[in-house]
Amino acid sequence: MFAVPQESKSLVERMGWTFGFEEETKTSERTKRISSSDRLNYRRCPDAFLLKLKELWYSEHTLVAYKSCFEELINYYHQYDVHQIDETSRGLIGLPYGMPLRRL
Repeated sequence: MFAVPQESKSLVERMGWTFGFEEETKTSERTKRISSSDRLNYRRCPDAFLLKLKELWYSEHTLVAYKSCFEELINYYHQYDVHQIDETSRGLIGLPYGMPLRRL
């Protein structure tokens, strides 16, 4: 349990606000990520994607993270061709419109 400092509570009350605090409960019902051992035709991240990130001077840690996430995306939406996923297909696969996505 997280303890809220008394000074924070009293500051909020002095300002005439209402103080509310709620902890999130952990749920054990999470969707398992797809890994290369889970799928027979697991699709790897295209080299063009990694080369573009290197060209844009992304760090090695970012490359590893983006590669993992992109592989998860293309394997979740396995019915789509990797090279056809671009900004016009975001509605088909449910990507948020704020996320930049360029054709490889």
